[in-house]
Amino acid sequence: MNVGNPPILETPIANDTATYSQFGGITYTQLTSMANIIYAANANASNVQPAILVDGTCDTSKKGTSAPNWGEPERSPPWTGNPAVQPSCYNYFPVIWAKGKFQFSGGRGQGIMLVDGDFVASGGTEFKGLIIVRGSFTTSGGGIKLFGAMFVKDSSVNNDVMSGSTAVQYSSCALSTVMAAVGLGNLAQPVRRRAWADMF
Repeated sequence: MNVGNPPILETPIANDTATYSQFGGITYTQLTSMANIIYAANANASNVQPAILVDGTCDTSKKGTSAPNWGEPERSPPWTGNPAVQPSCYNYFPVIWAKGKFQFSGGRGQGIMLVDGDFVASGGTEFKGLIIVRGSFTTSGGGIKLFGAMFVKDSSVNNDVMSGSTAVQYSSCALSTVMAAVGLGNLAQPVRRRAWADMF
């Protein structure tokens, strides 16, 4: 059913609890077991930036919640103008797990983000990949720019508020890249067969 102006496609898939717990051949619990960056409930990730070593390579050891490395979602560095020259951390895709309500307030990253509770994005944050939210999704201020896909379990006009410069843009390319990078390339095809719907 299409509702709203512009119309938003509503699908029974959004009300199916399996949509938020089973993804192709892997479960949400299995995804959380792959996490290499873990936040406690009510955490705030602010000003997240790629971590670069002095020799210019990506520092993938930054996996704690203090100054973590979420990879580099930008592909054509504005400081070179040459898309053939990729920045450090462009091929690092962490799995980020927040064990409850989570706020992302500034910075950029890529990979898979799993949020057990509500997700609040602000400060013009940028993320490329897959975000799965088991609570509600709210933005404020500069909001978030997401390229990939987002599942929001507790999605309704009463719970989810998008403001600021928020943009959620489906990208099969971003999803395929992330899935392959974290070793879930076999999930790319089942995900594409699923009926996608805007859940905000």
